[in-house]
Amino acid sequence: MATVQQTVESGIIPIVIEPNDVVFFESSERLSRTFLTINSLELGVIGYEQYRVVARRTKQANKLTERHLAKLMRMIPTMVVERPEISCYIVPTYTKLLKSGELTDLLVKALALYPEAYASRVCIDFSSDVLFDDLDTVKAALNEIRSLGFKIAVSEVGDSFCPAFRLAELPLDYVFLDKSAITRLTSDDDGERIVGSFISYLKGLGARVFAPECYEEEITLALRRAGCDGCVGFMDSGADEPEEYVPEQKTEEKVPEVEATASVTEEIGGDAVDG
Repeated sequence: MATVQQTVESGIIPIVIEPNDVVFFESSERLSRTFLTINSLELGVIGYEQYRVVARRTKQANKLTERHLAKLMRMIPTMVVERPEISCYIVPTYTKLLKSGELTDLLVKALALYPEAYASRVCIDFSSDVLFDDLDTVKAALNEIRSLGFKIAVSEVGDSFCPAFRLAELPLDYVFLDKSAITRLTSDDDGERIVGSFISYLKGLGARVFAPECYEEEITLALRRAGCDGCVGFMDSGADEPEEYVPEQKTEEKVPEVEATASVTEEIGGDAVDG
């Protein structure tokens, strides 16, 4: 299998930060959800959605999160100048690192290495799976992260199996709704009231609430009426598409199947190259 060093020598950057804007309906402020993409000569381009399942049950969750934090926090001072409308950069990570205390250690290390990247500019994002763990342990760990200055988000919230009332136990800055919220909003005659009530509950916890990708004006108006703060990938009707901040080259190699991700995370987990 091709090594990381061979990938670098080929001119391909092995690890890339991919930004995804989150737009507020009522202001020009934006957030940026950032995702680590792995480029491999042998396996092509592997995105977060492909390797997350493998990573969260292996030791590579630590390595991938460490690389993501290091790359992002090194880039933030430049991005703050180039894209001042972005108030916070969001990093997805894994519940097991939260419970073990490893995530806090990684955040402290990242702050020490990159002091110009203020913690308040970074939000740590967990999937709603975090709600199924011991809440006392989770809450204590999240409060420790909050004490360092980082923000907290929970994503994929509101599907049929989500224990939503447990969210009241956690310190939250942002909540990202599950795609099923959009389905309920558009397919149920009473969907706007139901989704609006859920959003009101979340906002009552002090969180700002965002919907998944939305480009249809009718759905956008319904989300506004329901009280949603914004959504991922939203574009005003007739507006020019905003220029994305792209700090690094990207490859256009074919995306491999998910089963291949275990070998790639092992490869990137090594210390040969800091992508």
